[in-house]
Amino acid sequence: MRAMPRFRLLINGLMAVTIAVCLSGCAGTASTSASHNPPPSDPPPAPATAPAITTHPESVAATVGASATFTTAASGTAPLTYQWKKNGNSISGATSSSYTTPAAALADSGTSFTVVVSNSAGSATSNPAILTVNAAAPRSYSTKFLNTENPISEGGNWINGGGTGLDWANVRTTSGLAYGTQSGSAGFDDSTAVLKGPWNSDQMAQGIVHSVNQNGNISEEVELRLRTTITAHSITGYEFNFRALATGNTYVQIVRWNGTLGSFSLLAETVGPGIHDGDVIKATAVGNTLTAFVNGVQLVQTTDGSFMNGGPGIGFFNQFGAPEVDADYGLENFFASELSN
Repeated sequence: MRAMPRFRLLINGLMAVTIAVCLSGCAGTASTSASHNPPPSDPPPAPATAPAITTHPESVAATVGASATFTTAASGTAPLTYQWKKNGNSISGATSSSYTTPAAALADSGTSFTVVVSNSAGSATSNPAILTVNAAAPRSYSTKFLNTENPISEGGNWINGGGTGLDWANVRTTSGLAYGTQSGSAGFDDSTAVLKGPWNSDQMAQGIVHSVNQNGNISEEVELRLRTTITAHSITGYEFNFRALATGNTYVQIVRWNGTLGSFSLLAETVGPGIHDGDVIKATAVGNTLTAFVNGVQLVQTTDGSFMNGGPGIGFFNQFGAPEVDADYGLENFFASELSN
């Protein structure tokens, strides 16, 4: 048998092929043989990188009732998971890169917060961040009654005896003066207004008295209120009243209001010293101790613990006088504050 011619080809430099060709007259069958190299494969994936904290949470100071937010940042192969801890104990649901506490209490001061960041390659724990909780500043309110309103509102800060209590009269204001709206003949429906809450139980109120055209035949009282709550058909709390009269039958009283119209109890009373235009009247409630002052001098004090909630406010009483005399007495300004936290 004749030898068959053989041809060798290179294809793209990768495959060597030898071909034997049977020419005319050759016996047998042509045969081929081939060999090749496999294409290169992708490189293996890089190993996962363990987390590293790049931004540690910082310590935070908050006031009582406020919340605090801690944040972190970390590097490492995704996905990263987060778990915040409070004093070493995991916080349920705190699994993001930031954590916001509930409203803080004084007992929370000094609490330590950390975060653990994890992935498939490991975990990293942040430095601790400390929560400091400070007592809230005492609440206070000050006004010179600059608006003309009936009833007094000052942006929704006041609750009135007529508008909300229904059975009493409202307080009204003109520029620089707050005064009552009583008819003078309806009994103990004192014009009353109190500040919206909440307020701590220890509180004070004071104001500068306006008093002109004084008349001993009319009972005109300027009142401060503490721990007072007004709801429909009910006013509870403490009234500190000062008769707007310089001489004669002058008095200062501390009265507990028990709820319904006309239900009150006289707790303490003193004669004098007489009230003049421009005098400063003041009332305090600290624990069970209730105290009234004129121009910084303590005049009468008593104890009663029936009411510990409610806010400070003002009131005016007109008995035997026509409505036209309501503006003869009132308050030119008013200040109230919590005394403790």
